[in-house]
Amino acid sequence: MSFQVAALLVLFVLLLICGCLAVWMLAGKYRRSQKRLELLIDIGRDLSSTTRLRPLLRKVMDTVAALTGAEAASLLLLDEEKNELYFEVALGEKGECLKEVRLKVGEGIAGWVAANGIPYITNDVEKDPRFKRNISEEIKFKNKAMMCAPVILEGRILGVLQVINKKSGGEFSQADLDFLVEISAQVAVALRNAQRQELFLKSYLGVVKSLAGALEARGGKLHGHGVRVAELAVRLASFMGLSEVEVDVVRLAALVHDVGLAGLKSEAAGEAAPSTGEELYRSHPAVGAELIPETEFTQPVIEAVRWHHECWDGSGFPDGKKGEEVPLAAWIVGAADALDNLLMKGHTLATAVEELRKGSATRFHPRVVEAALWCFGTACGAGDQLPTGLERDVGGLPAAKR
Repeated sequence: MSFQVAALLVLFVLLLICGCLAVWMLAGKYRRSQKRLELLIDIGRDLSSTTRLRPLLRKVMDTVAALTGAEAASLLLLDEEKNELYFEVALGEKGECLKEVRLKVGEGIAGWVAANGIPYITNDVEKDPRFKRNISEEIKFKNKAMMCAPVILEGRILGVLQVINKKSGGEFSQADLDFLVEISAQVAVALRNAQRQELFLKSYLGVVKSLAGALEARGGKLHGHGVRVAELAVRLASFMGLSEVEVDVVRLAALVHDVGLAGLKSEAAGEAAPSTGEELYRSHPAVGAELIPETEFTQPVIEAVRWHHECWDGSGFPDGKKGEEVPLAAWIVGAADALDNLLMKGHTLATAVEELRKGSATRFHPRVVEAALWCFGTACGAGDQLPTGLERDVGGLPAAKR
């Protein structure tokens, strides 16, 4: 074989190897891009489906750190009154040290990003004039490389996502920064929705307190009843594995479950009633439900208030609903209401729950009674200890009915 032919063969083999390597690298890049795209979709779906953001945001930042190969990742939120950034989520070995740290907008790299609304990447922070060294020195953490993306919505800065140091010692890429920007856009929408929900809840709680105050101002057995029922109902709901939002529904409904009684004529004043006392009393759940402002969030609260006196066998009021026609929140509030009424009559918590048991599958939801027995009754030593794992047993109702 001539030298020229051998050289051509070697060159062909080298080109073939390079081609295979290029294909392998492109395939790896495609897989990484595909993985990031799938995670972006998953994160977007999760962020849009919850108003309880703190645990989810931590999970999001864990994902960001893993996919960018970072040592640390943080979400800083803007305190608009003080014009400062504070660490809402801080991951990494020094994360706990950052809880009390605040940055002025414009201060440090993250502050600069917040002030300018521009994503930024540097792979040598020591040479970057924006870098603020005193924080790193204070927490004894060596910053080498950093990426920041503004969390911005409709021109308004909400915070900054920050990622620090490649674990490999390498550099952050433009693809890493693009990924961080995509995540920041989804976080911005989720934060805005959560802030709106928080404002609504604050205003709604004001309405709840006003309604409850109007009711309890009448004194007598109603004084403190709503608060006590709420405490019992929340414990039951939490034990049965309801979500935080569902527990909030139970809490609010329990606080105002008897608000319809505020419209009843005072017997002490001797005022004439348009109907008998029993008929009037049986109308109070419907009256109370009508007093609550109707919104997407309050709809399950309204249902729980209206139906907390329904019976499992359909003999209750005001609508004669039965079984699974009534949402779980209403059954929980109804059971807690009955428990407090029994306690006011002198029962202990354990004996009150035994009375509940007698009404299981006739007056009360069997699962709620079972949970009450474990939470408060003899099955759990009057509720001092909760048995591990039973939440799954008593909380296994179809989600649509919960």
